[in-house]
Amino acid sequence: MIVFPDGSVPDAATHPDPPAAPPTLPRPAATPTIEPAPASPARPPRSFPRTTGPRGRRCGPRTRLGDLPTAVVLAHRLEAQLEAEYGPSHSDTITVLSARAWLTLIQRADPRGTAELLLTTALRRQAARARPELETARAARNAHAVWRILCDQDPEGAREMAERPRRRR
Repeated sequence: MIVFPDGSVPDAATHPDPPAAPPTLPRPAATPTIEPAPASPARPPRSFPRTTGPRGRRCGPRTRLGDLPTAVVLAHRLEAQLEAEYGPSHSDTITVLSARAWLTLIQRADPRGTAELLLTTALRRQAARARPELETARAARNAHAVWRILCDQDPEGAREMAERPRRRR
């Protein structure tokens, strides 16, 4: 029943019939399901520098094979060699440090050590003005995220880490 604003009710016979329903479209064939792509293994943000020669080439295959502990040890050795050869602010040293921090992070083994390494990486990248800055910010964010995990697992250790003054190298 329709009531107009003036209160009158029209006669049902004066109303036109409602419009016909639109024609139904044929149903589409079953939509194909898209298989998700297989998960790619996590990789360091950048490859090891070309200038590292055969020393750096040993870290990459270990990472691809999933032997992360060995890759971290090799990256640490390479970083120490590069630091002795070029200094702590050299771009190759910083790149290997970033790769080692990434490899350590994806192991998810030691939150306190990982947070310390990520924080050191972020500070050294910032001091060296390493590019891309996005990697520096990512290292700092990851350090904070790991520190938050550490707060849940070891509140006292997280407090000690937060209270310790930091030096830029």
